[in-house]
Amino acid sequence: MRYAAAMLFIVLVSAGFMIMGTGASERVPAEPAPAESVIVVDAGETLWEIAAAAKAKGMDTRRAVYEIRKRNGLDGSVIQTGQQLVIPDWSSR
Repeated sequence: MRYAAAMLFIVLVSAGFMIMGTGASERVPAEPAPAESVIVVDAGETLWEIAAAAKAKGMDTRRAVYEIRKRNGLDGSVIQTGQQLVIPDWSSR
């Protein structure tokens, strides 16, 4: 009985991880507009660091993270080394 319960637990946990995924989106963002830029994520870089460096002066970093996630179709804040991110044009914000 314990063996069956343990196996059921393992199956349920595994299924949960498969459903959750990594948070990285497989969607491809639209081509960047002329005023937007594209960056390539370096090893160890976080979305927060990228947003803090790319945001407009005086802009809240949380807002910049949200805008970058939205522009690139990201479900979460997980990014991968080598991934290309479109940085929005902050001039209209």
